[in-house]
Amino acid sequence: MPSALAPQNVVYNLRENPEVIHIGIASTTMKLNPYFLEALKAIRDRAKVKTHFHFALGQSSGITHPYVERFIKSYLGNDATAHPHSPYDEYLNILHNCDMMLNPFPFGNTNGHYRYGYAWFSWCL
Repeated sequence: MPSALAPQNVVYNLRENPEVIHIGIASTTMKLNPYFLEALKAIRDRAKVKTHFHFALGQSSGITHPYVERFIKSYLGNDATAHPHSPYDEYLNILHNCDMMLNPFPFGNTNGHYRYGYAWFSWCL
C-alpha cells in the first residue's frame, strides 16, 4: 500500500553521460556499518566517473547527526552528503535527484524502490 504522502506521478530523469553519478542511500543510522561504507569507498575509487553519495538518513537529527555525518565522511570525505532526517517529501526529493541507489543487505527499502521505480542494489556483506 503506497503512502498517502507519495506523489501521484513520478517524472523520471535519466541522465546520459553525467559528469558526476549521484548515488542515493536510504538508511536509518542503525543500518550503516563499516563494511558497507568500505564497499562504497571501493566503488568510488574504481569508478571511471566521479561519484557522489547522498545519504537520506532516518533517525539522524539533533545531537546524533554530526556523529553520523563524521562517520560517513571518515570513509567517503567530500564525496558524500549526509542529509539529516527530513520530512517525507524532502526525503523523496533527495532520492529522486539521484541516478541510482545502493543499500546495505538485508535492508534496502525494496518495497519503496519497486513502488517508485528506482534502480536499486543491495550488498550482502
